[in-house]
Amino acid sequence: MTPLASLPEPNFDLFKISCGIDFVRFFSPISKSLALHLPLSRIYYKPMHAHGHDGMLVTIHDPKVYDLIIVTRELPAAVIDAIEVYCDFTPKDKTIPLKERHDRIEDVRQWLISHLLPWQAVGIQAATRISAGLGHSAPVYTDKIRTRATADETMYFGHSDSKYADPGKPNFAFMRLYKKVRDNGAALLPANHRCHLEVTLNQFGCKHFGLTYPESIFDFDFRDLGEYFRLVKPEVKRPATPKRVSAGHPRLSRFFDERRMRAAAETLILVGSHAASHEKLLNVDRLHRHAAGNKMILKSLDDLSHRIEKRRNYVREWGSF
Repeated sequence: MTPLASLPEPNFDLFKISCGIDFVRFFSPISKSLALHLPLSRIYYKPMHAHGHDGMLVTIHDPKVYDLIIVTRELPAAVIDAIEVYCDFTPKDKTIPLKERHDRIEDVRQWLISHLLPWQAVGIQAATRISAGLGHSAPVYTDKIRTRATADETMYFGHSDSKYADPGKPNFAFMRLYKKVRDNGAALLPANHRCHLEVTLNQFGCKHFGLTYPESIFDFDFRDLGEYFRLVKPEVKRPATPKRVSAGHPRLSRFFDERRMRAAAETLILVGSHAASHEKLLNVDRLHRHAAGNKMILKSLDDLSHRIEKRRNYVREWGSF
């Protein structure tokens, strides 16, 4: 087996690694927006008619535990329509020059492209693209294209729109990877610029994971989403050439095997580990997982679960609502 010649591993001691909720969207069969008393800067209401009711979609960006408790109390019959969970890699040193900060962000982002393999998770279809902004979309890996996202491009995994998905397979999750310099339409302070990896579950994905009513968020184990953030250490394996072929033409067989292996290694370097969905010579089985990287992300997902549960109990104990 040929070891992966990849980018050097970033020094993760230089980064704060944290997980959180980017947004959660609820569908309520009744309209009650004025009674929620949620911050208008982070909430969006959309009237909606469904199932014979004049209801509404309620989207909360960067939801706080207090926001979720209000929805649980005021809209107990609402259902979770979508949720987006992120894992951020933020340079710790707030004093470094902006260029050095962006260089560190780009180093970790490119490393993630080389090692991220979300295809073993449920409900995400093997599809990738890059985008430099609204209206732009380009393939990453085709018969003629071998590329990866540049510093100002967003990497997409899976299908955000079901009309592009294979109808014969479940499609309830997609992911994005990019350098985050804006949040909710506003520019972030340079010290908050970071590498942002997120997974979005639609209503089918939420239902699959038991995220149904508002109350279910408090009991959810966010570690269950760890498969989407899975990191691997892929290797190029030798093709399984039939014995009768290799025995009859050993030198020719070796020549073609090595050529295929070189092509697979080049694809791995140029595209990233996600290319294993199409390149069968890339070995990404359970023995090739990046144990330290996965442990790092799972710990952050555990922290998210504990924060939500702890704060929910704190609020209830002191009767803040």
